[in-house]
Amino acid sequence: MALALISHSRQPAKYPSSTVAKHIRPKDPERPTLGVLGVKFFRDGDEGFGFLEYLQYDVTMIINKMPREDKPAVFINAAEGRNMCAALFQNALGNPAVYWDDWHSPATLSRLVFYGQGQYYLGVVKRPIGITVPAEAVFEVSMASLFNYTVRPGFERYGAIAYFDGSQECVGVWWCSAGRLIPPEDPDFSHASAIFRASLGARATLREHLTHSHWIVANGLVLASERHLNHRHPLRCFLRPHTYHCADINLLSAVSLAGTDSLTFRLFGFHEDVWLDLVTNSINSFRYETLEEHFYGTGLPETLMSVVPFYQDGLELWHVFRRYCENYINIFYPTDVDLFHDLEVRQYWADFSLQLPERDMGLGALNKTNLIKHLTFSLWWVTAGHEFSGGIADFERDPSATPGKLRVGQDMADVQTYALTLALTSLTSLNMPKLMDDWTVLHGHLDHDLYIRVKACLGAFQSELKELSEAIDARNTVRLQRFESMNPSRLDSSASM
Repeated sequence: MALALISHSRQPAKYPSSTVAKHIRPKDPERPTLGVLGVKFFRDGDEGFGFLEYLQYDVTMIINKMPREDKPAVFINAAEGRNMCAALFQNALGNPAVYWDDWHSPATLSRLVFYGQGQYYLGVVKRPIGITVPAEAVFEVSMASLFNYTVRPGFERYGAIAYFDGSQECVGVWWCSAGRLIPPEDPDFSHASAIFRASLGARATLREHLTHSHWIVANGLVLASERHLNHRHPLRCFLRPHTYHCADINLLSAVSLAGTDSLTFRLFGFHEDVWLDLVTNSINSFRYETLEEHFYGTGLPETLMSVVPFYQDGLELWHVFRRYCENYINIFYPTDVDLFHDLEVRQYWADFSLQLPERDMGLGALNKTNLIKHLTFSLWWVTAGHEFSGGIADFERDPSATPGKLRVGQDMADVQTYALTLALTSLTSLNMPKLMDDWTVLHGHLDHDLYIRVKACLGAFQSELKELSEAIDARNTVRLQRFESMNPSRLDSSASM
């Protein structure tokens, strides 16, 4: 099988902040958009120097190199897949920050849920009629809703629920397709846990990463800011690091990943008859809520807020973002009246409020409190939320990790599926501007007094990010498993890949 490889050679190791400051378009309320599944996209963004064409070339090459039908070739064992990854994709993926192994063990499943991608979906156990739940279960991560979507012939159906006791140890997996509980000592546990991991990977990729982080939040920022805020407007300058390359990558993802002839469709095993419903339902599941509101919605005890790394680190980062947004907004808008008198912000607010295709975003009335909440929410989702849901390079070194799809009776991805996973993961690993870069260059047009205040605001923000990064580094030395998805030192400034 011919494989298309992604290289970092055409990308600089680091983008200077001055690059982000160039090519800023004038605002254009009439600028045309392309609609995909009710979501609007720009043809290209502020950058305007062919980045979309560069990515289209690579993505198209990957897709065209892959057979258009599902190929049955499988690995002899996981080691064969790991060797393929090391030989063909190591340069693109780089070295992992967190090491994962023994994917079929109950202990690794527990780590995936309490220290990895499962944390966002963790909740208190439910005991619905018709499902056997372990008596000792306290927590669960349910991917059962994916069982509602049919799959192509030859593949296992998605859908599973993982259960854990009060010590965070896995006590069983409900396998939806088989309709039975699989305890860790059951010979079928390896297969049931693989179905759970495949379901978890599909949910995170299609919902939180693709539709929520990219299409709704990042895309909404681009459309609203570039249509209604002039290129020197304080809000547009504030958002500029967090919208960088988002127009290009979001349109490319909509065109290349949304259809039934797309890379993502081939990566997963869902049937073409349900594919658009699945993507549409992912869009419609979006909720505008703070991270704290999300936590309380899970029913988890408050003690876990300072124990589960996703919430411990993520909430601290959320509060850093909130203080930064509040300090910046206060510089330019001392009162709600000052804010309301800014016609461009009112137009921006109205535009973003309509980002969802079938309902209002729920931003509320325009005032300083709601604007600060909106900016905090948006910055968190295009940086930490994007990294958490899509930064899978660390554990996709093994075809058993979170397989895009599973052939019947197999516990790991087949060759074609794993190659697609690595190709897509390699694209998302390209170097982009970092959250902890110096962004004062974007405000150089301000008069002296304003510039000094903004520079101090940015400096305080970067100092808080540095302190949080050091605190997370210290926590990781004593955690059972390192958790880096909320570490500011690792975060890109935008959902640009």
